[in-house]
This record gives sequence, C-alpha cells and structure tokens, in this order.
Amino acid sequence: MRIKSPAKINLRLEVLGRRPDGYHEIRTLFQLVDLCDEIILEQAPRGVSISTSAAGVPRDGTNLCVAAARRLERFTRGRQGVRIFLKKRIPVAAGLGGASSNAASTLLGLNRLWNLRLPRKVLNEEARAIGADVPFFVSGCGSAWGLARGDRIVPADLRAPFWALIVTPSVPVRTDMIYSYIGSMGPFLTSPVLGARMPRKILQPLSDIIQLLHNDLQKVTVVLKPVVGRLIHCLRSIGVQSVCMSGSGPSVFALFTSKEEAVRTRDRLRSQLGSQGAGPARFFVAKALGSSFCR
Repeated sequence: MRIKSPAKINLRLEVLGRRPDGYHEIRTLFQLVDLCDEIILEQAPRGVSISTSAAGVPRDGTNLCVAAARRLERFTRGRQGVRIFLKKRIPVAAGLGGASSNAASTLLGLNRLWNLRLPRKVLNEEARAIGADVPFFVSGCGSAWGLARGDRIVPADLRAPFWALIVTPSVPVRTDMIYSYIGSMGPFLTSPVLGARMPRKILQPLSDIIQLLHNDLQKVTVVLKPVVGRLIHCLRSIGVQSVCMSGSGPSVFALFTSKEEAVRTRDRLRSQLGSQGAGPARFFVAKALGSSFCR
C-alpha cells in the first residue's frame, strides 16, 4: 500500500498562554500543501519495522510512524505486523509537520491494511496521543483551525486557490526549544489578535488569506536562528510582502495566485541569498490542497 503524506504550513499561529499541563494554548490555521513524503506499508506476520534512507530520521520507537503502528497494533492483539518504508521529501525538523503527517498516514493506512475499521473518533484519539499536529492530518481537512494544543480541529474552507513558495534554511529547529524561550521573550509576542473571530470560510481573494498571516513564534526563532530573519528580509527586499514562518521554523513561505509567479520569485531569491548571507536553503513550490486530497 502506497500513501502520500503531505506537509502543512501554518497560515497563522497565536500563542495564547500556558496551560496547567505545561503545554501552550495556541490557535493556528493549518493548510495542507502538495509537498509530500511517500509511505509504503507491507503486511508482515507480526511486529513493526521501518526503513528509510533519509538522514536524521530515527528508525526506532521514537519515529512517529512506528509509534502510530504500535498504537494500532494493540487492536490486532499482536496478530498482524507491518513493514514501513519511508521516502522523505519534506525536510526534517523544519516546521512543516512531516513527522506528524507520516504518523497520520500510517494510522489511516493501517486502518485499511489491517481491516480494523476503526471510526474517525478512535483514530483521532490515537492521533492526539502521538502528537499535537497529528489530529489535523487525520481530520481529512485541507484547511482547519487548531485550538487548545493545536489538537482540537475546527474545519475551515479556504476556496481561494494559491501556491506557496517554501524556503527551508539548513538549520534544524526543535519546537520544544522555541516554546521554552517564550516566557523569557514574552514582550516580543505582540500578535494582532483576532479576538473571538475565527474565519472559517474564505472564498476569494487570496488577499483575505494574506491578511491572516502571522506567527508568534517567528519573533523567537529569528533571535535564536538569525538566518531565518535574514531570509525573511531577503524575500521582502525583492518585493514579497506575504511572508510568514511555518510552525516553529525554520521554514518560511510566501503565497502567490499562480505557480508561475511562485517560480519566478524562487529564481530571483536563489540569486539573492548568497549576497544576503542567508546561507544554503531548500526551495519548494507547492499548491494548497483541499479536503478532496486523498492519501
């Protein structure tokens, strides 16, 4: 069984405060994009194994694909197993949700491969136990708000078609490290808050989506990883204003109405990065995906 495992970008991410359980209360607007890993699931007599050629990806129980498989393995009472082959394209530790998407794809795929017929509610509970972003990828939504830890999903309908130019500097970022600095850097967090308003349907134009772009974590990450700030400055210096960081970084994205415009900007940016001291980076031009996307 072959499954596509798409990345996400955070069109908006607000940190609203600290929760009693030690996590942070957030409100974020997730968007799937067609930058995808591929997962191959092969039936095995029992047990869970994973193989991948990607650097920096664990091959033990800390891999979220393995964690997801072991959670569903309980429902088979140990009578079924799986061999997982992971082909990575989404950068690791980049703020694009690659590991969470891989976990969700494994949950959804094994539910079919093992003929478990678990309802969406059960899959969502398993997803929440694995990680805060995983429920979004299980939800079947192309766009959705994530509340609480980001794991309470409210579907959104962003009909305006758009493309994202995603740029990932070669500086991995740990999400827990970024959140750990929020308390000491609190004065930097001056989000243009939406209040209770949470737009769930945006039909046209793209400018309405661009007005939502914001990430509270960006002001922390650019201090700890200055290359991210230089990259944002470089994009703005060539006239791109719809620039935002995804997740805890370091990936930065800009939105466009056409693939051609995104490609032209990518080519201009490549020629600028060296002179701006932003260092090496990976570039992706990806289309926003809707709920019809099927893994």
